[in-house]
Amino acid sequence: MSIEHAPDAATVAMKAAVVAERGGITVAAVSGAGQILGMTPDQWAVVGVIAGIVIGFVGMAAKVLMDWHFRSQHLKLAEKRARALVGETEPGGLE
Repeated sequence: MSIEHAPDAATVAMKAAVVAERGGITVAAVSGAGQILGMTPDQWAVVGVIAGIVIGFVGMAAKVLMDWHFRSQHLKLAEKRARALVGETEPGGLE
C-alpha cells in the first residue's frame, strides 16, 4: 500500500471513536433493559451462559440426527449398488 492510499490517522481515530460510542450506547441500552426487567448484569451473564449451553446441545442433537439420516440413506444406496453388482436387480433401479 502506497503512502497516497494509506488512511489518515485522524480519520481512523474518528471512526474508532464512533464505533466505541455506538458500542457504549448499546451496552447502556442493554443494561437499562436489564434493570427494567429487574435483573442485575451478573444474572444476565448467567442467562447468557445457560442460553449458550442450550443452543450448543440443540446444535449437537441436530448434527447427530442429520448424521444418522444421511448415513442410513448411504447404507440403503450401498446395499442397492451391491445387489446390482451381484445381479439381483436392474442397474437402472438405483436411486
